[in-house]
Amino acid sequence: MSWPLDDRSSPLLVGAVCLTQSKKTLKYLPEGTRLPYRKLYNVIGGAMILLPAGAFVLGKLINLDTYTFWAELAGIVVFAAYWALKGYELSSSHLDQKIFAGNIETIS
Repeated sequence: MSWPLDDRSSPLLVGAVCLTQSKKTLKYLPEGTRLPYRKLYNVIGGAMILLPAGAFVLGKLINLDTYTFWAELAGIVVFAAYWALKGYELSSSHLDQKIFAGNIETIS
């Protein structure tokens, strides 16, 4: 069973987005609370890349027929962790309320 290039590169893309873009909203948090989020985003972004890739490589090395399942499961679990953290961060910063009040026009 072949694994198309777009399927193999999607964890890389999602992980890169997490590592580079996830921290844009941290400036709306109080100064002392940003560092733990930054560290967790780095860990999750790395895991988004390494866990599916590791499951793929390990599955190929031990000739496991279900490596695709394990690679996708690892990606889904880490992606869920990312959105759980992002949701908590956004609720902590009250960013949605600031946007609706007109205090913030764009996030850049």
